[in-house]
Amino acid sequence: MHTVRRGKQIQIFFEEESRFAVFQGTEFYKRIRCGILHQGEATAAWTIGREGPLFDGSLGINATQFHNKMASAIRNYAGTLKNPSPGSSLRTNFDNKMQAVIQNCG
Repeated sequence: MHTVRRGKQIQIFFEEESRFAVFQGTEFYKRIRCGILHQGEATAAWTIGREGPLFDGSLGINATQFHNKMASAIRNYAGTLKNPSPGSSLRTNFDNKMQAVIQNCG
C-alpha cells in the first residue's frame, strides 16, 4: 500500500482543485492547517481575516472566501462520490477511509 504524507496530499489537493490554486507553493499546510490544528493559531505571521482576496499573495487569507470555496469543493466531491467516473478509485478510497474511521470509533 502506498502511503502519502499529509503535506503531499494538501499539495496535490491544491494542484487538482483550481479554487485553491493560489496556495500552490506556499506554506499554507504548515502555517494555517497545522498551526490552527496543533497550536490553535496561524503561525509565522500568517493572518486570517474577513476582507480582501482569498489569498493576498503574501501571508493573509480571507476566511469567508476560503469557507465558501471549500463548501463548493465539498459539494462537488459529494456529487462525484454519488456518481464516480468509470474506473475511478475515488469511491473505493472513500469507502476504505470510512471503514477505518468506523473501526477506530470503538
